[in-house]
Amino acid sequence: MSNKMFLLLLVLFQPLISDAQNEPKERPYKLWLRSMDSPVVKIGYLQSLSDSSMTIHRGWYVKPREQQTFQAEQIQWVKFRKEGKVLRGVGIGAALGLTTGIIWGVALGDDPPCGPPPLYFCFSLTRFQKGMFISLISVPVGALVGGLVRSGKTKFILDGRRSEYNRQRKLIESFRKN
Repeated sequence: MSNKMFLLLLVLFQPLISDAQNEPKERPYKLWLRSMDSPVVKIGYLQSLSDSSMTIHRGWYVKPREQQTFQAEQIQWVKFRKEGKVLRGVGIGAALGLTTGIIWGVALGDDPPCGPPPLYFCFSLTRFQKGMFISLISVPVGALVGGLVRSGKTKFILDGRRSEYNRQRKLIESFRKN
């Protein structure tokens, strides 16, 4: 029975195992920018930075790229998050939930066999069946927690101050995709 469980886990984790052999792809950082004069949050990617301005574009897929330039005095705050970060967190959380459920079920052990025939409802489960039933609850919980943990954004509050912009410019520059 343990060989079947090993093969099941190997099949489930095969995409993660095979992806570990590849070189990691560089993912761009998504940007959220709020300007001082507009309550609308601009979403895009960081194109370039200068001493006094920041240029963003809507996306790598937009032809021609719609670019917007914001002066440092116009920027209230900027947030960055790597693309695919939330989905990866959901996947890792679901895998941890599955593993936790299986281990918990195996640790509980087998139920004793059912008694004499007059019993109509007998729930005698094996440890692997218990593990699968517990996984039905722990996988969604793990996926939710993993998505919440990985959904964080890096925020830079500039409040329209050029001195703050210049102080944090080097850090902001690190979120630009080459």
